[in-house]
Amino acid sequence: MAMHKAARCRNTLHYSKIRPLCPGKEVAHVNVFVDDTRTPPAGYRWARTAEQAVQYLRTGNVNLLSLDYNLGTPPITGSTIVHYMIDNNIYPQQIVIHSSSPAGRRRMLRLLLAHKPESVTVRVRPLRQARD
Repeated sequence: MAMHKAARCRNTLHYSKIRPLCPGKEVAHVNVFVDDTRTPPAGYRWARTAEQAVQYLRTGNVNLLSLDYNLGTPPITGSTIVHYMIDNNIYPQQIVIHSSSPAGRRRMLRLLLAHKPESVTVRVRPLRQARD
């Protein structure tokens, strides 16, 4: 049996333990900003962890997902979220990679370009690192 590229090596979350944000309720399309330190721009929901990002993705109502790579909880990274999208074929309409990590940006971009549906747009727009 062939294993697709994304399944070779990953830092996993226990997705079965993640609860939906609003069980049984219709959720409007949202923009989600995934970052553990930078606050989201106006009009975005803030997911500080990969688990929170996956909760939003599981609703099927994410319009735009803005991804950081370093989420402050190694070994879980933005790539973990990308692997989740690939493995479950759940994608927002748009993905922005805002990570300030060049290696992390490349890793996530490569995975997304290789596996995303044609209808999903991916852009890279790095932000400065958050200051303490």
